[in-house]
Amino acid sequence: MTDTTVAIEFDDGTKESGTLNFYSLYLLREGGDKARAIYENYQKIRLNGAKDELDYAYLVYTAYVCANLDKDYIDYPEFLKRLIPNRGMLLHTVNLLLNPQPKKKATSPAPSRGRQSQ
Repeated sequence: MTDTTVAIEFDDGTKESGTLNFYSLYLLREGGDKARAIYENYQKIRLNGAKDELDYAYLVYTAYVCANLDKDYIDYPEFLKRLIPNRGMLLHTVNLLLNPQPKKKATSPAPSRGRQSQ
């Protein structure tokens, strides 16, 4: 199973979920005018490449919207106001969203052998 959800951290310390899973993108594309406009802008960035860091922020915003389609979500300017201005964290979040990793299996520690005498 692949984990497609990431935490998006805001400047006030709160966190929201974000995902770019295909079903959420489908719902965004098939949604109303506002949702469809977000999807179309997301696709333009994905197909043409990000032109600047605001395009990367928009990819994260799209993930935020996808994870909150069943709720009232904030608009893009408000999202930018709240987003932590950490470019490294922004790029890391984009990477996690575009290249989701398989969920790590819980591993139990190796059994202790105790101290062996010599």
